[in-house]
Amino acid sequence: MEAGNVPDGSVHRRRSARSRGTREERRTRGQRFGSRDSRRRAWRPRARGLAHRTGVQSRACDNDRPHRRRERRFGNRSLQDPRANPAVVADGRAFQERRLHRRHADRSARLGRSGGSGGSGGSSGLVRVVVIGGGPAGTFAAIAARKQDADAAVTLLTRERCEPYEKPPLSKAVLLGRVSPEDAPIAGPAGVAGHGVVLETSADCTAIDRTGHVVVLADGRCLPYEALVIATGSTPREIPQLPVGAPRTYYLRTEADARVLKAALAGCRDLLVVGGGLIGLEVASSGAMLGVKVTVLEVAPRILARVCDEQIGGAVHEAHARHGVDIRIGTTLLTATAQTDGRIAAVTGAGDRFVADIVVVGTGSKPDDTLAASAGLATDDGIVVDAQCRTSDRAILAAGDCVRFPGPQGLVRLENWLHAQDQGAIAGRNAAGANERYTTVPSFWSEQYDLYIQGVGWPAPGSARVHRPLGDGRVLIFDVIDGRLAYAMGINAQREIAMARRLIERRVAVDATALADPAQPLAGMLKR
Repeated sequence: MEAGNVPDGSVHRRRSARSRGTREERRTRGQRFGSRDSRRRAWRPRARGLAHRTGVQSRACDNDRPHRRRERRFGNRSLQDPRANPAVVADGRAFQERRLHRRHADRSARLGRSGGSGGSGGSSGLVRVVVIGGGPAGTFAAIAARKQDADAAVTLLTRERCEPYEKPPLSKAVLLGRVSPEDAPIAGPAGVAGHGVVLETSADCTAIDRTGHVVVLADGRCLPYEALVIATGSTPREIPQLPVGAPRTYYLRTEADARVLKAALAGCRDLLVVGGGLIGLEVASSGAMLGVKVTVLEVAPRILARVCDEQIGGAVHEAHARHGVDIRIGTTLLTATAQTDGRIAAVTGAGDRFVADIVVVGTGSKPDDTLAASAGLATDDGIVVDAQCRTSDRAILAAGDCVRFPGPQGLVRLENWLHAQDQGAIAGRNAAGANERYTTVPSFWSEQYDLYIQGVGWPAPGSARVHRPLGDGRVLIFDVIDGRLAYAMGINAQREIAMARRLIERRVAVDATALADPAQPLAGMLKR
């Protein structure tokens, strides 16, 4: 301790027991028996709770004996413990309410609103965030909004009858009977309620009143909002030959669809899959692993044409052939009719005829932007949003499969799980007062048999293709443009794809020759 800071000797010197007086004398002077608190400091800094708001100061020993009635000095007045004074408690609550009202009024102003609820619910002083859609984007948006503003009232609306769940296992582990949808809740074992979010199941939203800031439900209720997040996802792309609801025809989107399809596969001998994309091939692989004879019809000249190159698509095709799946590429479905025995007879454009116990249609999806379009929001094959996930109405945000957002080459729509989670979280935080931009490195994955197929990055026109031999049936391909990695695809190359993601995110300069050499570790390129 510096000389100038040495305390006065009368304070620093320890007094004898006799000079300190008896226990009762010390208690009268406000000292605690057996404690050095009174010698260390006479006053404790003002509390940050209710006493701070009312201007009340407390002694160091005030909290040590809560059963005693104590008095605290406030100017020239004596004031009883605020926790026992109803007037002070009420005043403190009023202070809190006024502070919350000012905070949320400021946030409403930043969001371009007038601060009130704008709906039929009156003004409560709390930000009300309503999220439409119980998929990954909606669930992550609701949780993120609650984390951003712990005082916000967040409501999540879902058409389904259950807690939001992970959907990737539906076409794989659920059909194989390894897991059930309820085994993988998105929000964890406690559900969204554990994050302070109110969940309304079987809630069908029929309209959005943008003027009144109200969401209208099918049961006639109106939910007011200060900020609204639309995460309605996508719907299956129907084909006229086999529309939704046709006999023995299945479209896989929800846990209810998966349960019905799983039961149908139990007694199935012949399965016809229309569509050679990710969902169709995952269902085909699950059927083959269950011992079902599977035929796949794909109109394109190869499978996985939208997401994979020829080498990876060819490797996946060969894997299906090894498991007995008959894949017909360049084939269109002409007609599909029910026979007298209930089985479906399908005829192709080439005249081939296939008879199946059940048919699964996996011809892609389209954005579910009907609700947004009916509310007058800008749509273009999806809800158009800016980098902050805001729609043409500043009070309404959107995320997930239903949106088109700014990408490297203009507006783009992505359909993958990780994108929905990340964009949903940004939309949720921005709905609760943040102003973050959504930037992403898109990715996808698919599990078929013993193959783990992955892709990461933005495919770039004019990029150079680099193949990295790995052996053991593993495949790894890079797209390089302007000396930087733009995209990577692989089969059973999880470690390499993880490194590739980091190279893309950090925009590290790479050498095509080094990328093609398996002796050159990708991790070493990150250190350049």
